Amino acid sequence: DIKETVNYKYKYLKFEDCTFYKKANFSNFSFERDIEFLNCKFLDETSFCNSDINSNFVMNGNYFNKNIINNKIFKNSDIKGQSFKLIGNSNLPRLDGISFSKETKFTLRDCHYIKSYNYIGKINYTIAEIQAEKIHDDKNIGYYIYYERKYNTINSSSITKEFVPPVLVRRRP
Repeated sequence: DIKETVNYKYKYLKFEDCTFYKKANFSNFSFERDIEFLNCKFLDETSFCNSDINSNFVMNGNYFNKNIINNKIFKNSDIKGQSFKLIGNSNLPRLDGISFSKETKFTLRDCHYIKSYNYIGKINYTIAEIQAEKIHDDKNIGYYIYYERKYNTINSSSITKEFVPPVLVRRRP
């Protein structure tokens, strides 16, 4: 629980090359200064639910256990910082329920998902696209649309190897 670990004012909080073997609970916490998670492994549950992130937030090169990929780890969290970056993460859980300010630049890049969870990539890139449109981040909108569509088509049941034209049946009046 972060409230037990970080019970002091900090200028900059950085977790680098850490392995969280047990639940990493960052819920109901107010992050007032910059925070970074670099090359960390989250082997159990992870949660930032109901947290206020009032400064820059970076998650770069982290690994999340595939058993928590369907969890909404930022549910009801308010992101008010200038930048929120999720770059190069593996099995990044769902971002549903996250609330961004009108000024927050959300960067989602190079996140990788196992094939059976590609729909999570679609959801996350859709959220990134919506935020980019909201702040008029024209540079990233196309990137997010591309990956949203990419993850939407991978393992889709509507895709077949061969095109089979539909059969037209005409009825007589």
